[in-house]
Amino acid sequence: DDDDESDFVVFENGDGDEEPESDSPSSKKHHAVNRVLDFEQKKSYLFIQMEFCDNKTLRQAIDGGLNAELVRLWRLFREIVYGLDYIHSLNLIHQDLKPGNIFIDSNDHVKIGDFGLTTVVKGTANKVNIFQNSKDGSLSTSTADRGAPCNVGTFFYMAPEVLPPNKANGTTKLDIYSLGIIFFEMVCPQINSGHERVIILNNVRRREIKLPSEFEQTQYDQKKNLLKWLLNHNPQSRPTTAQLLKSDLLPPLSTDEKMFKEKLNTILDKSNSDQYQEILRSFFTQREIAMKEVSFMHLYKPTKLERNLLNFAKEHIRNVFVSHGAIWLPAPSFVPKDSFYSSAKDDKKLFNVVSENGNPMTSCPELRYPFARLAAMHNLCNIRRYCIDRIHLLCKFNTDFPCERYECAFDIIGEPSELSELCARIMIVGQDAIKPLADSSCSLKNITIAVTYLPLSKAILNICRVSKGDYCDAFAIIKTGLRAGLDTEEICNQLVCKGISEKSCNVLKQFIQMNGSVEEILSQLKDRNVKHRSKDAEIESKVSELYHIVNAAATLGVEYKMTLRPLLLPENLLYSSFMCQFVLQAPLLAKKKERKEVVLASGGVFDDLITLHRACLPQSQVVNKVVSAVGISITLENLVAKVFRDSEPDSPLPVVPLVKNIGCGGSDITVFVVYVGEDTGDMGKLLQRIELVRELRANNIAADFGYIEKEEETHKYKSPYIVLLYPNLDRFIIKYGWNDRGFWSSEKRVPQAEAAETLLSLMPSEQDSKTGCINTSLLSTGSFVDDFITCEIISRKVSKQKSLLPEEQNRRERDVTSLLSRWGGSFKGHHVIVVCLELEKNSMFKLASLDLDSNARNFNDSLAVIKESLSGGKEQTEYVERCARIISKKIENFRPERPGCLIAYSIPSDAYKRIY
Repeated sequence: DDDDESDFVVFENGDGDEEPESDSPSSKKHHAVNRVLDFEQKKSYLFIQMEFCDNKTLRQAIDGGLNAELVRLWRLFREIVYGLDYIHSLNLIHQDLKPGNIFIDSNDHVKIGDFGLTTVVKGTANKVNIFQNSKDGSLSTSTADRGAPCNVGTFFYMAPEVLPPNKANGTTKLDIYSLGIIFFEMVCPQINSGHERVIILNNVRRREIKLPSEFEQTQYDQKKNLLKWLLNHNPQSRPTTAQLLKSDLLPPLSTDEKMFKEKLNTILDKSNSDQYQEILRSFFTQREIAMKEVSFMHLYKPTKLERNLLNFAKEHIRNVFVSHGAIWLPAPSFVPKDSFYSSAKDDKKLFNVVSENGNPMTSCPELRYPFARLAAMHNLCNIRRYCIDRIHLLCKFNTDFPCERYECAFDIIGEPSELSELCARIMIVGQDAIKPLADSSCSLKNITIAVTYLPLSKAILNICRVSKGDYCDAFAIIKTGLRAGLDTEEICNQLVCKGISEKSCNVLKQFIQMNGSVEEILSQLKDRNVKHRSKDAEIESKVSELYHIVNAAATLGVEYKMTLRPLLLPENLLYSSFMCQFVLQAPLLAKKKERKEVVLASGGVFDDLITLHRACLPQSQVVNKVVSAVGISITLENLVAKVFRDSEPDSPLPVVPLVKNIGCGGSDITVFVVYVGEDTGDMGKLLQRIELVRELRANNIAADFGYIEKEEETHKYKSPYIVLLYPNLDRFIIKYGWNDRGFWSSEKRVPQAEAAETLLSLMPSEQDSKTGCINTSLLSTGSFVDDFITCEIISRKVSKQKSLLPEEQNRRERDVTSLLSRWGGSFKGHHVIVVCLELEKNSMFKLASLDLDSNARNFNDSLAVIKESLSGGKEQTEYVERCARIISKKIENFRPERPGCLIAYSIPSDAYKRIY
C-alpha cells in the first residue's frame, strides 16, 4: 500500500520485481536538496552515488567569515529555506539539520544532505499535506498530526520540546528551530573558542533568548526579530517555510533576479506576443538528453505475474460494471489548469502540462470530475456509465514523469427523488466488485463500509454554535486529531486555538469520539437532548435521510458492516453529501503498534460538480433540470496488491446472481420495473421491485429497476415492457407495445404475485421468435428474411442488382448470426432488421447519428450534416442518402404490437452499430 511508504531513499534489489511507490506532492525547489542519482547495478554491492559538492560545507563557510558577506549570507539562507520547504512538502522531518549537513557545490549553491535521521510526519505519508491553507495563503500547523518521538540529532540544534523531560512528538517545526540556530551562527561575529561557543549557544537556546551584546546595534534589528521568530519555544508560534519565504524579514530578491522575474511575467502575460511564442518554440525544440531518455519511466517494471493479476482484476470489475447496466463512456483526461483541482485540492499533487501554444493544463488525478464536466456540457441524464483508465499524479521524488495508476469508475445520473436508492446502488456495485475477490483471499476478511453524511456533520456543528466560516477548519482539526490518536480535550484545545469558542467546544465534546455501526450512532444522535428544538429537528431530519440510504442498501443486499463517525470526513472534496469508503483493517503493525486502514474503494454524491460546471456554460446551453449524480471508484493497483498478497486466482470469478443478465446499458433491458412519484416512506416499494426483477432474471429475462417522477418519462428507456408501481396502488401496471405516435398501445393491471407470470406470457416463445436461428431464403434483391429477423443488403449499384453467389450467401448468414448472438436474448419480442452496408466503419458510425425520432425537417437537417462530413465524392454521398431514406422507411413500418430494432452492419469492416 502506498500509505506505508515512508523511506526517503528506496533501494532496489536488482531483479526488477519491486516497484518503489512515488505519488505524493513534489516541489520545483528540489535543486536545494542533495539528489540521489540512479546507477545501473550489475553486482550485488550496495552503494549510493550522490552529487559531488567540492565547495565543502556551510560550517566551513561560517568559520571562514560568512557573517561579513551579507549578500552571500542572505542568498545561502534563502536557498536553505527553499530546500527545507521542499522536504516539508513531502511531509518529512530532517531532524539533523546543522551547518555540517548543508553542503555547498562548485556553483556556490546550497545542497541539504545527510537524511539518516529523517522521519515522516505521522499519518501523512504519500497523502495530501496535512497543513491547511490559511487566509493569507501560508501554511498553518494547528491541524498537524503528531509524529513519532524525535529526541535524536545534535544537541545544540534540537528543539527544546523534544529534550528530556519533555516527551513531545515531532512536527516540521523541529527543523525550523534548527534553522534558527543555523541562522544565528551565520550572522554571529566570529567566536574565538569552543568554550565561548557553548556559552553563547546555551544563552541563545533559553526561553527568553539571550543574544550577544553585538545584536543590540541597529543593523542587527532585522536579524534579531527573525531569530526570535525561529527560536520561539512554542512550536505553534514558529513560522512554516512558506511563511518565511513570504516574510518581510527576509531581504528582497537581488536586482537582477527581480528584473528577470518582472520581465518574464510581462512576457507570459501576453500569450500572443512574439517573445512568448519564441520562448515556447525554444522550449519544444530542445533536444532530449540521452540520460533522461534511458531513465524515463524506469521505475515502472511490472512482472509478468503483476500484469496478469491486473488484467484479471480489471476484467472482473468491468464485468460487474456492465452487469449493473453501465455503458463504457470515457471523458477527456485533461482540464484547464486553473479549474476545480487548483482550488479544491492540493495542487502540489497534480501533474501539469503545457500545450505547444502555451495553454497550461492539468492531467485529471481521478475520473469523476471529468465525467461531471461532460455531463454538464451535454446535459446527460438517466445514464449509467463506467470507465477504466489511467490517472496521473506527480511523483514524490522524481518530477520528470507522472505516476500512473488505473482507476475503475462507475457513475449513475438519475432523478433527485431516487437519491437514496442510487447511493445504495453504488454500495452494492462496490461490494460486487470487491467481495468475490476478498472471499478468495485470506488478507481481505475484515472489510467495512465507512459512511459519512455531510449534511449531518454540518448539522452537528450548527447545534454546537460553530459558525459556518469555521466548518472547514473544525473538520480538518477533528480529522487529523482522531487519526493521530489525540483525546477529546487535546482536539478541543486545538479548536479553541483556531478561534472556536470554548462554549461551542464543550457541546462538541459529546460528538467528537462518536464511532460505531450506523444504526448505533443514528440511534445515539436521536436520543441526544438538545436545548433548541429547531436545531434538534434539523439533526433528526438528517438522521432520517441517512436511515433511508442505509435501509435501501440493506434491501439491495449490502452485506458489509457499515460504520459511521459523524465528524470524521474523508480527504475528498468531490462529494457534496453522502460519502462511503470500503475500508480494509490491515493487520496490526508490530513495530508501530497501530492498525492501519486501507481504502479499497470510495464514492458518493457529486451533484454539485455538475452544478458547478453548468455555471460556467453559456445560458443558452444550460438545462435547468435537477439531477442526482453518484459514483464509486476503485484503484486497481491498490486492490490487487491487497487481494493477491497470499495467492493467485485460479479461474475467472462468476458475476454474482443478483446482477447477471442485466444487459449492456438501459436500452437493452427487456423489462424495466419503476416506481412512479414521490417516496411515501417505503423507499419507493424497493423490496417489491427487487423481488420481481429477481424472479424475471431467474427466467433469463434481462430486467432492472429504477425510479421516475412522471409516467411520461418511461419512453426514454426504450424497453419493450415497463412495469409501473404507484404509491397508493397495490397492483402492478404492465405497459407494452408502441403505437405509431410513440405511446404505449397495451396495458395490464395485475397483482404483485402474478406480475412475473403475466410478463412471461406476454413475451413471444422461443419457437415464435426463433431468436438466434436464421432460416433464410435468398431473394433477387440480395435479401434474406424470416418471420422475425430481416437482413437486407443495400448495394451501391441499384441498376445492376444481382443475386449473391452461394458461398457469399453462406458467409453473410454466418456474419449476421454471429452479430445477433453478441446480444444474447436482448431482442426477445423485437422485430430485428439488420441492414448490411457497403460502407467503412467510420462512415457507418456517422450515418448512425441520423435524427430518427422527430420530424422530417430535423431528419433532413441531420442528413445534410452527415453528407458534409463525408469524403469520397458524389457517389459516396448519394449512396449514404439512399441508405438513410431506406432506414427511415423501415423504422416507420415497424408494427405497433412488436417493438422494432434496427442494426447497421459494415460489410468491409465487419463492424456493427445499433441505430434504433
